[in-house]
Amino acid sequence: MNHEQCDFFGKAILSQFKPKQVIGYSLGEFNNDWENLKTLVEEWWKAYKVWEAQDTLADAYKEQRLTVKGTSEMNLPIQAHTRSANPSERYGDTPWGDSTGFRTPIVKTNASIMGRMNPKVFVPQKNAPSQKTEKGYHDLSALLLNPNADISSQQYKGRGEIAPEQVYVFMPLSYALDQAVFQNINTLAKAYRDMHKDFYDKVREFRSEMTRIKLAAEHDMAVNFVMVGNSPKTGAPKFKYTLISETDISFRDEQAGLVPRGTFKNKLTAGRVEDALSKADPPLPLQGGDRIRLANALKEELKSLFNKEFTPLELQDKVNTLLSDRKALERLGKLKPPPLTEVLARCKELIVANAGGKTKQNYRTTPGILEARQCAAINFQSLVLGQMMRYAEVTIAYRQHSGEDEHSFPKFARFDKQHSRWIVGTVDEQNIWTAKRPEETFPDRPV
Repeated sequence: MNHEQCDFFGKAILSQFKPKQVIGYSLGEFNNDWENLKTLVEEWWKAYKVWEAQDTLADAYKEQRLTVKGTSEMNLPIQAHTRSANPSERYGDTPWGDSTGFRTPIVKTNASIMGRMNPKVFVPQKNAPSQKTEKGYHDLSALLLNPNADISSQQYKGRGEIAPEQVYVFMPLSYALDQAVFQNINTLAKAYRDMHKDFYDKVREFRSEMTRIKLAAEHDMAVNFVMVGNSPKTGAPKFKYTLISETDISFRDEQAGLVPRGTFKNKLTAGRVEDALSKADPPLPLQGGDRIRLANALKEELKSLFNKEFTPLELQDKVNTLLSDRKALERLGKLKPPPLTEVLARCKELIVANAGGKTKQNYRTTPGILEARQCAAINFQSLVLGQMMRYAEVTIAYRQHSGEDEHSFPKFARFDKQHSRWIVGTVDEQNIWTAKRPEETFPDRPV
């Protein structure tokens, strides 16, 4: 699969935007060479659609571009907070009230995912307004999969059992370069909508045919709907699926200076080790006596760390080092029954999380935190999945994907636990899933 043409034209486009940050991709200031930009954008888009039609699930998974979402039957009136479209005002000191019900829907059904594949929903005619709001085809949350773990281990925060009847929608993202190109030209097109209407119309068409990532973090973000104004054409409310008054933060936010130093302090105690194993959700696959014996053995191995403060990553490294030591593994192996490798790995995660953790919930959102989530979205392939969390939460605008047969997306699949594979099916307008014939499957770790 050749992405070289996309790379060539994409890099040429981004060279016309002075980036805000030195490392990675970001929005930038345009150099005002409109004619060159328009030519490059046309060529990039042609190359992009050719490449997209050849993309595969295995390649997207391997390159940390594959997303998955458990679908639902939701088709309800939207609930949203009313706030400013300006993030500096939206996340200022003014208190947030309760959310308000609106007559427009939010739809998360299988059929609605397919409905989002139709560009005419978003661009009915050249100057006609989008039907996104009236149909309820808003952005949705999904997981960005970690290519170093089985897909099934990453559902429900990588813990719970997957119901055999649950349908998941798999959708690849294009490369971070392509996402950065679109974000820059889309921001520019909106700013110069009247002065360069032809360019705006062209980018609007791209927007209706390109699946895009909006926000990303290596943990839950607590996103919801915010009503940020009304359409100047129709008067209908305009919504953003975004961060609200409080969100989740991680130790990376402390490292980046987005939250004060010392926000994350981890301290391990004997009681916290016991609680980590006894209050695991879902429970560890151990009988009560076996779990208590394992907790006692782990406390003995980790006692040198007790009652000392560490950063989350420091504690994680120290716990991993102590519990990976050959002699420690020999001692743990003498337990009856000896802990399975996956159980021991789960215990490590539980212990670190119960000592203070790498994330915190219900932290007041700031414009800086929002910008960090937007920057992470443009640079989603650089997220170090598995170090802080197993996966990343992302918000996505699902749109048309070129490709046929094994190259077609989205893929609606159910998990076949017995054979450790995913069975692909089709969905109809009533959201009924039917396995494809001839059969189409992919492995739980599609490398």
